[in-house]
Amino acid sequence: VLQNLDIVFEDVVITALGIAREKKALGYSVQDVKADEITQTSNGNIVSALSGKIAGAQIVTSSGQVGASTTIKIRGNKTFYGSSSPLFVIDGTPIQNGTNDAQSAVATDFGNTAADIDPENIESISILKGASASALYGNRGLNGVVLITTKKGSKRKGIGISYTGTVAFDNVYILPNYQNSYGQGGKGSEYWWQKNSPTLTYAEYAATRFSWTPSNDWDESWGPRLDQGYNLIQFDSPVDANGNKIATPWISHPDNVKDFYETGITVTNSIALSGGNDVAMGRLSIAHSKQTGTSPNTDQEKINLGLNSTFKLGKKLKADINFNYVNTSNDNLPQQGNSMKNALFEFNGWFARQVDTKYLKEHYDEMMVGGDGKLTPVNWMTGYSTQHNNPYWIAYMNQTSRNRNRVYGNASVSYNLLEGVDLVVKVGTDAITEFRKAVFHSGTKGYAFESSTAVNGSFWDQYRIESETNADLMLNINKKINENISITSVLGANYRYSLARYSTTSALNLVVPDFFSTSAIEGEPIVSNTLYEKKSNSLFGSANISYKDYLFLDLTYRQDWSSSLSEDNWSFGYPSVNLGFIFTDAFGIESEIFSYGKLRAGYAEVGDATSAYSLLPTYYSSGSTFSSAAGDVNMFALSTQIPTFDLKPQRSQSTELGAEFKLFQNRLGIDFTYYNALTKNQIMSVPVASSSGFNSWLKNAGEINNNGIELQLYANPIKKNNFSWDLNLNWSKNNNEIVSLADGIEELIISTYYSTYNVRLKAVPGKEWGIIYGSNWDKDENGNVLIGSNGRPITASKPVEIGNVNPDFVGGFKNTFNYKAFSLSALIDYRKGGDIYSYSKAIGQKAGILESTVENNQRVDGMIAEGVYAQGVVINGVDVSGQKNTTVIAPYDYWRNSRPWAETGIVDGSFIKLREVTLNYDLPKEFISKFKIQKASVTLYARNLALLYTDKSNNVHIDPEVSTGGDVSGTGLEQYQLAPSRTIGFKLNINL
Repeated sequence: VLQNLDIVFEDVVITALGIAREKKALGYSVQDVKADEITQTSNGNIVSALSGKIAGAQIVTSSGQVGASTTIKIRGNKTFYGSSSPLFVIDGTPIQNGTNDAQSAVATDFGNTAADIDPENIESISILKGASASALYGNRGLNGVVLITTKKGSKRKGIGISYTGTVAFDNVYILPNYQNSYGQGGKGSEYWWQKNSPTLTYAEYAATRFSWTPSNDWDESWGPRLDQGYNLIQFDSPVDANGNKIATPWISHPDNVKDFYETGITVTNSIALSGGNDVAMGRLSIAHSKQTGTSPNTDQEKINLGLNSTFKLGKKLKADINFNYVNTSNDNLPQQGNSMKNALFEFNGWFARQVDTKYLKEHYDEMMVGGDGKLTPVNWMTGYSTQHNNPYWIAYMNQTSRNRNRVYGNASVSYNLLEGVDLVVKVGTDAITEFRKAVFHSGTKGYAFESSTAVNGSFWDQYRIESETNADLMLNINKKINENISITSVLGANYRYSLARYSTTSALNLVVPDFFSTSAIEGEPIVSNTLYEKKSNSLFGSANISYKDYLFLDLTYRQDWSSSLSEDNWSFGYPSVNLGFIFTDAFGIESEIFSYGKLRAGYAEVGDATSAYSLLPTYYSSGSTFSSAAGDVNMFALSTQIPTFDLKPQRSQSTELGAEFKLFQNRLGIDFTYYNALTKNQIMSVPVASSSGFNSWLKNAGEINNNGIELQLYANPIKKNNFSWDLNLNWSKNNNEIVSLADGIEELIISTYYSTYNVRLKAVPGKEWGIIYGSNWDKDENGNVLIGSNGRPITASKPVEIGNVNPDFVGGFKNTFNYKAFSLSALIDYRKGGDIYSYSKAIGQKAGILESTVENNQRVDGMIAEGVYAQGVVINGVDVSGQKNTTVIAPYDYWRNSRPWAETGIVDGSFIKLREVTLNYDLPKEFISKFKIQKASVTLYARNLALLYTDKSNNVHIDPEVSTGGDVSGTGLEQYQLAPSRTIGFKLNINL
């Protein structure tokens, strides 16, 4: 485990079912993260706070904006669809960590629900990575488990008071490399002028080509050169006495996108009271956080209330109550994705470089006459009546709000039956109620449902109820059989009930403009009510046998019964066996150099059932009606997916081998793990012929194999006098392969990135999960791009492989220096590989806003596409087949035709980031004791301080740490990502 190196062999970690065990007794890999590693930089999302700290985990934060979701994937992707998130468990009770698909109609990232947890209330986090560690969770342990232990009260005199206050400032720090040489328009470059209009001056040519009137404008940046001293009619030009616009200087605004963003501020205050005696112990905490985002008019407010208490009701009876309440509210969350509701759709795709965003901000709520002759909000585009919004109109007029209330926790009673034998009854729940609403004012272009009928505005709202209840009965046995053999065992049963209810109302148009109420909906609203219920019952047991405290055997078994499967298949079991051997103790090895050595080996099975109501065909409202004598009747349609009545649970069979070594009196440690997991009986939707009346078939099919290596290294190179230096390194590599799909299926489309040019994430047998395919250049047998007689690359007839979303390896490297009362630490997070299909790059090049479209003076001299002439190409009467291309073309001619060449939008996702830096100072005890303070510290911290390295393919300069939505389908996709933020903050801790 990557911790400070005063290592003792009796390190205790939390394992499955919340059981605390000595780390040395485990036959599998468990990584523990202490509270200060989570809280030192005051990251409000505990999943994001794990970045760079866990070997074998890939953690991605979707953006740097308010409420952004963070996803975690442990040891690769094991399924074709759905979520790769591990199970989250707090104090022994599972909680929800749902994420939302940012590619949905509302295009808003509502975050991952584990972000509700108050980091200041966490004692430690244990990561159960593989099946050997998570087998006791049965059909919920497929993707690993994140075990969270919260802080408890303790015996003490009086009431202990702890206070934490933070103030943090956020500023965007990664923006694309925009060009600032050419403005809005078409074919306005010097190359076109020199070739086609050499008798005109460039200013005359530009004025001719770029006559900007409300009925004639472009949303691309192939217009006249900027900053050349001439004037043009522009959208913000003043008007003379006759109502005619006056030409104004045609100049660049290099910081027009940067100016859109603001400094975000987060203020958090947390206070906790703790105490206890021989009868009762408890801890009560309350925290309040208020955040404004870097995107204008975005915010989040959060209130956390927590109570952990323990009561000794007698010599043998004990009760524990853990209760948490969270309220999360947002007046406005930023919208995102490939949507005109996303401000970055404008900036990263089509926004012109001469536009003054300050003018747009000052006049965003004013109206002007658009190209269709109708009033429209003031915007830089004046001609198109159906596209592009003033980004400030999006920020201030089209808001998405949310209010979420959540209660989670558990109550347990334990009774000591015999010495070393306890009976435990525990009931826990996690209940969420949430209301969401998105409004779109009249005048908005590209409505929520892209409807041209929404002239008076539209809205969408949704009530959500999600809950999960778990009840456990466990018999815990901890016995020493004799002086050599001891046993720790658990026998138990679990009942789980989960519910999800969604009620959604959508209005395509309103009777009263901008009155966002159901009473103002024009015609019939679109209403959807959805209910999902699911139950499971389980029996489980484990036996952990120790021989002479150096040989450890773990045996577990769990049998699950799931209501989502047929009666013939709803019962299924998951076993595991693990062995740990401390050979230095067994062989009596005593050495100042070789301090400790342990070998691990294990085999386990875990899996998953399916979602509710997957076994039978269902009907849904089609949204259409037909007229009858009784009036209009809603029409229903049968699902286009064929169910399978005898679905079986998917199953992952995993083998794990590992070794731990500690050298030089525990000042150097190495932890190595190899794993191999085969996941089969995948529950997946496979395509079928449309002639059947269906589009797909839900069935058991397909196998995925994951294998990899994890390495953790920790060292204490210097520990002398008042100075110490600790370093921690983790590195991991995962390989996966699609072993098979359904019979007769040669490929499976996991996600469509860009339907126009067939950019898709596919699964193909024999290849890795996560290959990106797309239309691309045609190439010869040597890999040379084939060029046509027009000097442009030829588009291939079939999609080809253009990228792979899987990283080659990931890791983190942390250094900590302590000197007297000062502590300085820095964490570097890194990733090699993992391709991204970037809309910002693909569309930014097409529209001419990126620096790459002016490099090498191409807009003056033209450009030559790299490649060789295709077979049969004749230039000036000469057959040039196979020769190097020498045809000069305008960059406009190349880049505007680049959409079919999907490879031009691929970015290698490699990065090195300075993820965290903290400087902590503990105030002198002789000073703070005067104020009856036991401990006080101040911390200066920074998160995402610098992007130190990216691959040369990332010439667009986007943040390569990106994912769209919360499930696996959004992996490797960048859709006008909201800009990431650098955070610098100040923190004060006081303990009384």
